[in-house]
Amino acid sequence: SSNKGLKSAINEFRMHSTDKVKDLISKKKKHFNKYIMNAGIAKALEKFIDEIMGQSSIVLNLLAMQQTQPSLFTHTLNVTITALCIGKKYKFSYEELKQLGIGALNYDLGLIALPKELMQKAPTDYSEEEIKLYRQHTIFGYLMLSQNHLIPSTSAAVALQHHEHQDGSGFPRSIKGDN
Repeated sequence: SSNKGLKSAINEFRMHSTDKVKDLISKKKKHFNKYIMNAGIAKALEKFIDEIMGQSSIVLNLLAMQQTQPSLFTHTLNVTITALCIGKKYKFSYEELKQLGIGALNYDLGLIALPKELMQKAPTDYSEEEIKLYRQHTIFGYLMLSQNHLIPSTSAAVALQHHEHQDGSGFPRSIKGDN
């Protein structure tokens, strides 16, 4: 049946994705330990990834992003690993790290709502109208994530705010930091 096929495809992608993350962690282990100064960071990251990748909706989101722009998948994994390292360095709780990881894995989900033609262009080639549309991906991602009751609101906020800048020059809300 088609439901069995979908579950099988999800499980296969989950296993492949989890293995890819663990491979990235393994390759960057010395780099992480050098800068994060925590010899157990790779093991902790693997634990978070296993738990996060256990959620089918996250796996489906990653699959959709990979189909939209294949390079986005590896970039997303690198962003997630980096975010978790920073969270670990700042002594985030387990739950905070999990929310950060879910947010990082899904931060560019809104890109799947953009026209395929736009995603195939280099951002430097965007017209003014295309730039406006591109900047909407943060809102699209937030809306998609906030509709899923399994995604924490703080994780959805990562998708909304990942292009904000400390000086207020980012988007979509031009939030200015005070620290």
